[in-house]
Amino acid sequence: FTLQELTEVFDISGISKSPAVFDINKLRWMNAEYMKKLSPEAFFAKAEPVLKTVITNPAIDLKAVAALVQPRCEILSDLPERVDFIDRLPEYSTELYVHKKSKTTLENSLSSLREILPVLESLEVWTNEGLYEALVALAAKLELRNSVVLWPLRVAVSGKASTPGGATELCTLLGKEESIARVKAGIALLEKSKKIKRPYRSHLPLRSRKGFDAGIL
Repeated sequence: FTLQELTEVFDISGISKSPAVFDINKLRWMNAEYMKKLSPEAFFAKAEPVLKTVITNPAIDLKAVAALVQPRCEILSDLPERVDFIDRLPEYSTELYVHKKSKTTLENSLSSLREILPVLESLEVWTNEGLYEALVALAAKLELRNSVVLWPLRVAVSGKASTPGGATELCTLLGKEESIARVKAGIALLEKSKKIKRPYRSHLPLRSRKGFDAGIL
């Protein structure tokens, strides 16, 4: 059928009302598929006005933000809540650091952030690839799962349980100075937490904890 032929033969009288269901979840899914198929330029044209309502920092590359959210966008009106942390870190609960799948706790999240900070400060080239390589190398050095390093960083820089990208992608967007400032804020927040068991042992392997029990670290 062509569209014209279909229009001519279609008869609404043969449609029953009883099984009709408005499925909002299916509608959102269908819209997400449409969003994914848009070219980056077409998606940015639609998303830019929405992004500008919550991202006012001129240093943030809105095209980079759009590229990050496009694969995960269902409807444009969801975007403000997804990216509002970019302009300003929201207040958040330390419970976000506790993630069963990532094997993170308040204690090992604090230890991870303390280890991450000097790594970030020493990086001269601030790219997603460079950040990922440095942090994966840190996890290997500490004999940890990547997630035990990357999840606390993700929470520290976003203050959210769900984000449009991973830890290194978010750090790339925010820039070095802002990312480091947020990691320091995360460390301070965890250090103040009354839920952290004190004293606690570092999650570092034994050979990396030399002097810990003696009170040197």
